[in-house]
Amino acid sequence: MKRKSGYSNKDLGMLLEALIVLLGCAAQVRTTKNPFIEAAKLGSLAQSSALHAQNLVVNQQVAANHAAFTIKNDLAQTALTAAAAARAAVTGKKLHILALQERLKEAEQVLEAEIEQYEYLKDVEATFSKAAEESQSQADTIQRILEFVKNNTCKNEDLNSDGWISFGTGFH
Repeated sequence: MKRKSGYSNKDLGMLLEALIVLLGCAAQVRTTKNPFIEAAKLGSLAQSSALHAQNLVVNQQVAANHAAFTIKNDLAQTALTAAAAARAAVTGKKLHILALQERLKEAEQVLEAEIEQYEYLKDVEATFSKAAEESQSQADTIQRILEFVKNNTCKNEDLNSDGWISFGTGFH
């Protein structure tokens, strides 16, 4: 969590650790009357504090590099997983397309058979319609012939009960 100062809790913790080390070193420095000895002790304290701070910075850089590597590794694993899922989806779609193409081929064959049957039945219907018209025409012609014969050659007494011409008993 970042604070308003721009330092994270980890940064502040490392600075506090460095300050504690510095204070611990400063407590060990005893004042003597010799200013050179005190200056040497303070120089040594400053040098060890700087070295400790430098070590903290290096440790922080190592931790940051490790965190970056971990994040990159996690992202790479996620990308590989997503790629595998996409590859599986593409394979599934290919199989689905192949199945649909097979069904389309079968449907086209069925359609061709239905069209052939339709054409055949259309021809049969035309043939039967023509035959029916010819039969009706023949029936009409026969009916007209019967009416003509009936009206012109026979009398009612010459017809039997079924409507046929009776030629009498002399013809056998």
